[in-house]
Amino acid sequence: MWKKISSKIVYETPWIKVQEDEVIQPDGKQDRYTFLNTPESCMIIAWDKKSRSLFLINEFRYPIGRAIWQFPSGVIENGLAPLENAQKELIEETGIVAREWKELRQIYSFPGKTTNLLHIFIASDLDLNEVKINQEGNESICEIKKFKISEIKKMMKDGTINSSETLAALMIFFDYKSKLGIKIL
Repeated sequence: MWKKISSKIVYETPWIKVQEDEVIQPDGKQDRYTFLNTPESCMIIAWDKKSRSLFLINEFRYPIGRAIWQFPSGVIENGLAPLENAQKELIEETGIVAREWKELRQIYSFPGKTTNLLHIFIASDLDLNEVKINQEGNESICEIKKFKISEIKKMMKDGTINSSETLAALMIFFDYKSKLGIKIL
């Protein structure tokens, strides 16, 4: 069993805190455990029932130096509930307005190194009249694209989709649709 002796923030920005804890590990040894203390976030699976397609964004990610395909997502802002933030993020990043929302699951992104809890939503009954790239701050969205499920599965297999959170969200989406008895191909 872990035991925390002390805790301190060694570096802080508005988005992350680097936390360093002095701990007693399960083996009884004292050590230092450093991790990122980050706010909760949300990810949105925009599902177009009519075309049986999903929307992905291609966004340049500075830490890895390249653009990747992923679902729209963002940090949950202070004072907003996860659903409110998800609705705001979808509009901000894509211009898409959804009339139906459901939180599918909450997952931890990388629990050995960060506290981030990701809320995964499915958004449907989409208004696609204003689809456009919207950017603010450090966002660098290159493209918004609608993909058929067969294309998504191919992209998963060939590594085109390589965001771990997006891959997890897709598996949750496929499981959700399967449990409802909805064929998505």
